[in-house]
Amino acid sequence: MTTKKIEFNAIEEIITKNFALECCEMSEKFSFFRRFLVGGFFSTLLLMLGFFSQYAITHFHSATITLDSTNEYQYFVTPMSIVFILSSILFFTLVFGGTFYRKRLNIKLSLFSAKWLMAITIFLYALSFIVSQLLISIKILRYFYSILFIISIFLIIFKTKKNINELLYGEKKEDDFISKNWKKIRELIGILFSVTMIYSVLFQNNSTLKQNFYLILLWFFPILIIVAGFFWTSIYKSYVKLFYLNYFSEDFRKKFGVDNGIWYGSKSKEYKKEQRKNSNPFLNT
Repeated sequence: MTTKKIEFNAIEEIITKNFALECCEMSEKFSFFRRFLVGGFFSTLLLMLGFFSQYAITHFHSATITLDSTNEYQYFVTPMSIVFILSSILFFTLVFGGTFYRKRLNIKLSLFSAKWLMAITIFLYALSFIVSQLLISIKILRYFYSILFIISIFLIIFKTKKNINELLYGEKKEDDFISKNWKKIRELIGILFSVTMIYSVLFQNNSTLKQNFYLILLWFFPILIIVAGFFWTSIYKSYVKLFYLNYFSEDFRKKFGVDNGIWYGSKSKEYKKEQRKNSNPFLNT
């Protein structure tokens, strides 16, 4: 992210004192034990998705729900060893890396945690979509969801960029084609989805499929995952605020009049140095 065109006086109004203090407070309370719990929770989710995807591709025929052994998404499944290594790296990065940042600056820990959350969210999002596609036994539905997933990625990037430009530069441009016609686009997607579902149920030679209500419910999982991806715009907006709060850290601290102990943290070198200085009057001379 570039900061060359951004000056403090242009960015100071988008970050409030309450936001900064909340970041400091959360970082101060984000102890080793809490980082262990958070890291363990998200890393376990990643491992569970990895295990489930491996189980799905090795039990196409023996699974309770009939799956498609020719499912093209089986080739996108990441080997379990790589998933384990990735989840372990993410876990230890948060647990021990957080300790390093917490001793330096509370805002730095907030930014570090936000970066970590975005990274693991991307992995969880991609792996969740792959797993959901493994559960779809109808090829035309998988193709439909794949196209919708790709379109949603572009929409998320476009929407995120637009929100950030409005946040940083106040560029409130006229509504683009997508914004103006979003209602019609949603209706079109809904119609295409309905047609695809009807075709899958009525015209596929699979009597078991027609009788399996739970399998039909699984067809909606990819939609839920695709929709969940749009929460990324809010996550990234908070990250941008944290980035500039960190970049202009001392400027914001002086503007808000926050004590060093709150801003830097009770375990930081800056705060301990200030405490020693206050306790020894000779150091002030």
